Amino acid sequence: MSNANYGTLLLGPELFISNGVWDFDPFGQSNWSSASLVRGRNWPQSSNNILYQSPKVASFDFYGQYALSNATNWNGNGTTNQGREAGAQVTYSSPYFQVRGLYDEIRNPNNGSLGGAYVPVGQANGNGAYAYSREYTAMFNVFLGQFKVFRAAIRPSARRV
Repeated sequence: MSNANYGTLLLGPELFISNGVWDFDPFGQSNWSSASLVRGRNWPQSSNNILYQSPKVASFDFYGQYALSNATNWNGNGTTNQGREAGAQVTYSSPYFQVRGLYDEIRNPNNGSLGGAYVPVGQANGNGAYAYSREYTAMFNVFLGQFKVFRAAIRPSARRV
């Protein structure tokens, strides 16, 4: 559902909100870009999403996402490979610069926790900071005619909760 005055509401499978770094990544989320620094954590698919994107108001817009996963238990029960996922981003855009703050978290589908021993993503029970964690990101673009200057700071956190 979409309305110019109220924003957009989406339900269903989508790319996770952590993919919001794409327009601040000078390499456009390719295999040798920011995705390689976080082992692909910033472009996962997520299921059973509720997403809302606000209309732009005074050059600001808000985007929020909550993924219910496919588990029948709130903190996961090992029956699915996706745990709960949530995130929010706020963006300020002007003709000369753009600033975005982004927060997201991806939970372990077995027990709803964050972090754990590192096992490469894609292998059985991969559960390190690259797979199950919180991430805080601040990004900045400056537009200089046909050139664009990028700057980003990413702070992953895998404290056990």
